Amino acid sequence: MAHALIGHAFLFDRPFSRKLEAEADQVGLQLAAKACADVRAGPVFWQQMEIYDQLRGEPTIPEWLSTHPSHQNRVRQLDRLVPEALELRARCDCPALPKADPRVIFHQAVKLLLDNAKKQEKIAQEEKNEKQRAGVMLPLPQSPPVPTPGSQPQLGGLLATSALPQTLLSK
Repeated sequence: MAHALIGHAFLFDRPFSRKLEAEADQVGLQLAAKACADVRAGPVFWQQMEIYDQLRGEPTIPEWLSTHPSHQNRVRQLDRLVPEALELRARCDCPALPKADPRVIFHQAVKLLLDNAKKQEKIAQEEKNEKQRAGVMLPLPQSPPVPTPGSQPQLGGLLATSALPQTLLSK
């Protein structure tokens, strides 16, 4: 019996909750328009929420399991409703909005951040590759060899006899 109630909640109650949340977003946008707010910023809020959740490592829950619309669906719905809200705002004799659309500014800022992150990642990878190449080309320092009786001394990996007269080495 309990499983049937849970199934009922997922199939029948949650879609109504999402519908009510979507309606609340629409009404909120209309109220913001009547208050002369920049309604173009509404979708930006939900884009910021999505990024925030991703940065925190929040798992993405399928919308059908949630009582709320996904951030992406809210952004799409609000973007669709912005023109109507702008008309409502204009009918309320609100002052003109700045020419810069917050949605465009946000998109440009995110693109800039992502481009910079890619550049930093590329630089870090290049530095790592250079260190690996340098490690292959230059052997790690080793302890100096211990001469054995009867062997010729070595300096810097070269036979001493090639650089110094044999008489100096025997002293």
